Amino acid sequence: MSKYILYGHDGSNNHGCEALVRSTVMLLEDLCNDITLISTAPEEDEYYHLNQLCKIIKRGECGQVNRNSLAFLRAYSDLKLRKNSWAMDAIHIGRGANIHKNDIALSIGGDSYCYGTINQQQLINEHNIWKYNGLKTVLWGCSIEPKLLEDEDMAEDIRQFDLITVRESISYEAIKKSILIRY
Repeated sequence: MSKYILYGHDGSNNHGCEALVRSTVMLLEDLCNDITLISTAPEEDEYYHLNQLCKIIKRGECGQVNRNSLAFLRAYSDLKLRKNSWAMDAIHIGRGANIHKNDIALSIGGDSYCYGTINQQQLINEHNIWKYNGLKTVLWGCSIEPKLLEDEDMAEDIRQFDLITVRESISYEAIKKSILIRY
C-alpha cells in the first residue's frame, strides 16, 4: 500500500497551512493510514494536535546522518565548493520517512510558488529528490505567480509533477501556458 508524504509545510501557526494538512489527511485516510508530514515547525503542529492525525518529522532532522560517510563528505564538498545544495538536501529531505517507490509525495505548501522571496532552488531540489527516489509527486492546492514560470528551470520543475491542483484560474492559465510552450 502506498504511503503519503506531505511536504512543503511551514507550521500550523499559519492556520491555512494547518487546515490544508487536516483536510488532506481527511481526504486520504480512507486510502491510507500511513501519512507523514515533513514540517519546519513540528512543535506548532503538535500544539494544534496534528500529531494525532499523522506522523510528523522535522525537516532537516529526519534521521541521523553519518558525517563520516562518503556520501556526506561528497555532499558537503559540493555544497561548500560549488554552492550546489542538491546532494546535501538529498541526504536530509525525507530521511526517516522510510519511503518506497509506490509512495506519493504531496507538496502542500500551496503558496510556495507565488512569492518573490521563495528559494527556487530549494523547491526544485525537494521535488527532484522525491522524483529521483521514484515517488509520484503532486503539487496540491497551489497558487503560482505567472512570472515565476518565465524561468525555464521553474517551468520545467512544474512540468515534472505527476498531478497539479490549483486554487484559482490565474495559476491554471499560467501552468497551461507553460506546458504548451514546451510542446
